[in-house]
Amino acid sequence: MVIKKSLIWFRKNLRVFDNLVLRESIANSDTILPFYVLDNKIYADTIYGFKRQSDFRLNFLYQSLENLKHNLELMNLSLNIFSGDSFEIISFLVNKYDITDIYYEKDIAYEERRLEKKLKTSFLNVKFHKYNSNHIFKYDLMKSKVKRLQDTFTRFRRTYEQDFLEADKECININFEHSTKLIKLKSEDINLDLTFNLHTNLESLKSQTHVISDTRATFLYEGGEDIGLDRIKNYIWNQKSIKRYKRTRNGLMGRNFSSRFSAWLSLGCISVNHIMHEIEKFENEELKNDSTYWLKFELLWREYFHLLYGKYKSKLFFLKGPHEREVEHNLDEEICQAWISGKLGVPFIDANMISLKQTGYLSNRGRQNVVSYFVHDLKQDWRFAASYLESVLVDYDVYSNWLNCAYITGLVATEKAHVFDVNSQAEHYDSKGQFVKHWLENSDLS
Repeated sequence: MVIKKSLIWFRKNLRVFDNLVLRESIANSDTILPFYVLDNKIYADTIYGFKRQSDFRLNFLYQSLENLKHNLELMNLSLNIFSGDSFEIISFLVNKYDITDIYYEKDIAYEERRLEKKLKTSFLNVKFHKYNSNHIFKYDLMKSKVKRLQDTFTRFRRTYEQDFLEADKECININFEHSTKLIKLKSEDINLDLTFNLHTNLESLKSQTHVISDTRATFLYEGGEDIGLDRIKNYIWNQKSIKRYKRTRNGLMGRNFSSRFSAWLSLGCISVNHIMHEIEKFENEELKNDSTYWLKFELLWREYFHLLYGKYKSKLFFLKGPHEREVEHNLDEEICQAWISGKLGVPFIDANMISLKQTGYLSNRGRQNVVSYFVHDLKQDWRFAASYLESVLVDYDVYSNWLNCAYITGLVATEKAHVFDVNSQAEHYDSKGQFVKHWLENSDLS
């Protein structure tokens, strides 16, 4: 009988509750080794000169990993955190511990998919078990339909919304009583000839991030499953803010104008399945209205962008997008820096950009306006805006971020560009000028 020695490769599923990868690996393995890789790429600079991941993003990730490590220890499991090249690290683990199986969350993003393919071709005797638990629509089951996916959200919604709403939302509980043995990795196993590191704690990495809480911030993000689950509980059940979601969702600041689930969703600290389950439970036990529906509607947009990425893949990063549409491609350094710094002299845009720079977060309304202004008014390359948002946003998600920027530019999921009149937007969503005053009055702090 073959002893199943498995790696649990944590990626964007940094949780123990409702984690299909964790459940299946424990149930089908004799010994397991859970691990996460802080790949060299996340510390690199972009082609535009700024960090690929800002300190806001890194700090949130480190907090999430610390919380995952703690929660796994409650299950008598240990999370091994490496930094270095992902392929080299996984190759080392497979060879060193005679690994037979690797369990992981599927990710269809370009770099992640390329790494997965390289591993599979290098280790033909290892069984790879991939799962789709970060979205309601399982990509592998939708694969045959993705090529024919509708190019506007309205048509997609008409076809798939009912399936989305009726999908099974049963959550997977934590298994504290498993009998699977742990492969214990020792620091001495990592010899000096290797070019990667094993971190017993993240203090040294955290000390290299410089996140200072801005006194103007109305919400402070902290990474980790526990905080994410608390946010779901507080927003939906304790404060019942979901009842007003449709009315408040276009707000610009405050704790509860939006659910703010996106940051924890981006790293898989919480699952969309669990959120949907709680919304439907709230509808059954408390209240069902247009606001409870609208939060599900916004999550359907997230599903759409994920599937649409699968359709077009790397073409979404091209200047003209997958449909070869004509767009501006200027990159004026002075204009780009003024946009980033909030020094364009356009109060509504400047206030949003300073808010982003100082907190790592921007409201949905703010995102649409700053991207629209950058692309359509300043006539700059939309990919610079998408790349900058990727760097700074604590809730960055490759599908939502890049497709949203391409959508506003008019390249995908739409038949026209989405141009916002910044003055009318400011008048409508900040009629008393409170948001602009809040961020520009003390702009010398930025």
